[in-house]
Amino acid sequence: MKYDVFISYSSYDQKVVEGLCAYLEERKIRCFVAYRDIPRGVVWAKAIVEALDYSRMMVVVFSENFNKSDQVDREIEIASEDKKPILTFRIADEAFKGAKKYYLKNLNWIDAFPQPETLFGSVAENVAKLLDIDLGISKPIQQVVQTKTYKVGDYYDDGKKQGVVFEVSADGKHGKIVSLTESSERLMLSEKSEWSRLIGADDKHNGANNMSKVKQIDGWREKYPAFAWCADLGEGWYLPAIEELYRFTLDDAVHDAVNRTLAAKGKELKNKDDFKKYWSSTEYNEFYAWLVDLSDGHAYRNHKHGDHYVRAVSAF
Repeated sequence: MKYDVFISYSSYDQKVVEGLCAYLEERKIRCFVAYRDIPRGVVWAKAIVEALDYSRMMVVVFSENFNKSDQVDREIEIASEDKKPILTFRIADEAFKGAKKYYLKNLNWIDAFPQPETLFGSVAENVAKLLDIDLGISKPIQQVVQTKTYKVGDYYDDGKKQGVVFEVSADGKHGKIVSLTESSERLMLSEKSEWSRLIGADDKHNGANNMSKVKQIDGWREKYPAFAWCADLGEGWYLPAIEELYRFTLDDAVHDAVNRTLAAKGKELKNKDDFKKYWSSTEYNEFYAWLVDLSDGHAYRNHKHGDHYVRAVSAF
């Protein structure tokens, strides 16, 4: 078939879907997503039905927005009638309602709130099992059940990645870490041909979504060195969005807690009297992107070809 997975979702959750789709396709799992794969001028209903016919299974990105959508009920119904496997990826703690309750309640699902991107791997693993796809991994992927709790400033080491916690959920089991190292001053992008290109990396809260946008560009590592530096730290690392960056650089309590640990484990963050700037991954427009200026404690837009420092972040 043309597609391995038909992703059913609400358009309000497109940011999450973009990240999930990019993750699956990096692992050679072919996806259909309506926002990308239905050409302009094509009859929407006809395109959806054909895509379902050409897909081996369905992944539902379930949320409050999805629950309110009547459009998706028909998609689920067709997949069920055709006896296609359905895997539900819950990105919100929301009860199934209406037709969703009828079709989805008794099926397997993955709870992925409040950090959906941390469980993209679990989606890939389950899709691979259902469709008998070889992901090229020598050992079975095991979902880590997080039992240890963290607070801001704690050192994090799960055996695969290390960092310092700068954001944490109420139960202390999930959050985000900042890298132990930082780059020297480097360009956000290097090629003049890209300086006036709008790539849609406009997420202010989750840089993983901006990273997925950049990775869709041919030759992105050479063209976008700030993003490449973060990606080179390993799977799951990305250039922070402006709100993520603001939190660990300009929130004094967070900055100081993180720096106390970095002093022992890695390279400390720049301080306000260092008169330095850090890049975020968030675009302002085709010419500018957001950065944090430590000299006055504000966020500004700057030409994308400027040289500034880079820290990577990752979710856990």
